[in-house]
Amino acid sequence: MKFSLVALLIASLLSACSDKVAESGKTAPSAASSSAGAFIPVTGTRPASIPSALKGTDNCAVDLINAAVATESTAIADKTQVSLTGWAADSVTGTVPKEVFLEIDGPAKSYIQAATGISRPDVASHFNKPALGTAGWSAAANLGSLPSGTYVLRVIQLSGSSVGALCDPHRVIVLNSAGG
Repeated sequence: MKFSLVALLIASLLSACSDKVAESGKTAPSAASSSAGAFIPVTGTRPASIPSALKGTDNCAVDLINAAVATESTAIADKTQVSLTGWAADSVTGTVPKEVFLEIDGPAKSYIQAATGISRPDVASHFNKPALGTAGWSAAANLGSLPSGTYVLRVIQLSGSSVGALCDPHRVIVLNSAGG
């Protein structure tokens, strides 16, 4: 019982931290930046900027799905308005990626570019690397074009023209037929 209370407390604190980050509005300019409240349709075409070979990494997270703490599997009722928030970094070099894409893989594979440069002092503190203070990303996705089903979320981090990493944060979304 104590463990579950501690886990709940930690999840609540992380959620509060992520909520404050999202409210701060501190994002670097990115191709994913759009007017507030706009949910961008995903594309079924792999963006050309993503190299064919990606190294594996475990330095990422999907923290919030629709403003709730992300769990291993999250059901989505309204496929047209899905907000995702997390972080991506290279903890060894202490750098953040120049671009972040989310790969949404299930009955159909799709991609969406995330806005980057969001303040994440918790990530910088955890890795003891101040440069990771802007490791946050967010995406407002319209998944209405995707068929219902279970989709694995992966985070693609691009650091240069031919350098990229693929991270599996172990998060799944289940798209229901209602709402889209």
